[in-house]
Amino acid sequence: MSFSGQRGDRSHLIVAPFFWHFRDRHSSTTVGFPLWYHTEDATSSLTAILPLFFSGHDHEASYYIQFPLLWHFADSSRGTSTTVTPLFFRDVDRTGSSAGIVPLLFWGSGSQRSHFVVFRFFWRFRDDAAGRATTVVGPYLHRSWGNETTDALFPLFHYRRGARPGGQDQTSFTLFPLVHYRRDSRSTLFASPWRPGLVVPGLKAGFVLPYFWYGSDTVQARGVPLLYLDHTLQSTGQPARACLDPTPWSMAPT
Repeated sequence: MSFSGQRGDRSHLIVAPFFWHFRDRHSSTTVGFPLWYHTEDATSSLTAILPLFFSGHDHEASYYIQFPLLWHFADSSRGTSTTVTPLFFRDVDRTGSSAGIVPLLFWGSGSQRSHFVVFRFFWRFRDDAAGRATTVVGPYLHRSWGNETTDALFPLFHYRRGARPGGQDQTSFTLFPLVHYRRDSRSTLFASPWRPGLVVPGLKAGFVLPYFWYGSDTVQARGVPLLYLDHTLQSTGQPARACLDPTPWSMAPT
């Protein structure tokens, strides 16, 4: 069964139920039942072969889909495009681009940033605006941030030195589980299983088991817990000592 006709700038052609076509001065639509569809006007279009293929545009934006193997979207007015396949993707805009081969390889770059990754073995990130660059190779890390440099071998070793932008000069060193050291303009910390210690303005403290020491603006003390204590008040300068012996504790000034 078919129908056709025209009136002014409008026309139609129908071959039921498989084919429909409608047209006027501004647009046209064609349907090939049940799989094919196409429509267009002055600013947009759409073509579809259901359910696998779709293609079209709307003003400056366009798309192309071949399900499930390919997706592509673009917008020339914004300078963007995105392409995705089951194993590959690529994204582009006016500031840069990024791409990857999933799940092993990823890369990208822009006006001030870039990255490159070989999963799980190598990572490289750069941020020129922040003055920062990081490289990771397996358990090893190297990072530079302004004048600060960090090297680490996880989980045993960490060494940081210098000053990051807007920060103060610092040094820290860790060799797990043997030693940890940290220094900045205000304090120094040293810790190990044998000799922890802390130095800050007005305070010094530490211990080598079982002996400990402590000093501040008001008091100084050292000793062995439950055995010996040497205690001095800074305000008077008068020391006092306490010792554990067979007799009760004695406290006597010296």
